[in-house]
Amino acid sequence: SNKTPGSSRLRTPGSAPSRTSGSGRSRTPGSGWIRTPGSAASRTPHSIQELPPSTIVAVVEGRGQARGEVGVAAIDLRCPHISLAQFSDTHTYTRTLTKLTILNPLEVVVATTALQLETGGVGGGSSSGTLLRVVQECVTGASVTAVHRRYFNDTRGLAIIKH
Repeated sequence: SNKTPGSSRLRTPGSAPSRTSGSGRSRTPGSGWIRTPGSAASRTPHSIQELPPSTIVAVVEGRGQARGEVGVAAIDLRCPHISLAQFSDTHTYTRTLTKLTILNPLEVVVATTALQLETGGVGGGSSSGTLLRVVQECVTGASVTAVHRRYFNDTRGLAIIKH
């Protein structure tokens, strides 16, 4: 490939000499990114405006042979982006909580069976805490909605997504 003098080059953070990138930021030895004249606002926590949550997340826990598995589906209402995940989790739901914290949902949809477990109905409550209780503690600003378990059908959901 042909390089012309002054063209941008990839550099590691500690490489010298420092140069101004096309974004108007430069890096000086021993410092972080600094603002240069005409550049965008600095990336400090004070200048970042946090947008209100716009993601709806559905969380379901596996039953039977799928016990210990958690499924998470998320859609961002600002942009048509769907995220699907299924993973093994512990009784403390560490992975699920991490995912929910990152997604910062507006609303969390759970199966009605999660409500029954929470209230000691079918299957009884878990001494270590149910998924619903853990979700409610994690996403305090989000509303939690329960829908019938039949809407959490992976085969039917995959068919809908493909068509």
